[in-house]
Amino acid sequence: MRLPIRVRAERKVQPETLILRAVRDYLQLRGWTVKRFQQGLGCDPGIPDLYAMRKGLGIWIEIKTPAGKLSMGQKEFEFDCQYHGIPFCVIRSIDEAMQLF
Repeated sequence: MRLPIRVRAERKVQPETLILRAVRDYLQLRGWTVKRFQQGLGCDPGIPDLYAMRKGLGIWIEIKTPAGKLSMGQKEFEFDCQYHGIPFCVIRSIDEAMQLF
């Protein structure tokens, strides 16, 4: 009797993940230290995807696809950043990242 062979199906990578990886890699090549935050790992709702820092400057970065919208929690985080004078941006493509950084 043959045992069935389990074939692991390839997971489709989400477009937002591709943008995030490209932005993270680009920033690291430009000398930024970049930290990734994942909602599923216990982060507070609304926390941005990335925090980048270099030479005394830090910035929160939310990655979205061109059609993506901020959740209510993300809008609240953005407001808190603005209120406290902390840089926050939404990046929708690697081209945007290259223009900002």
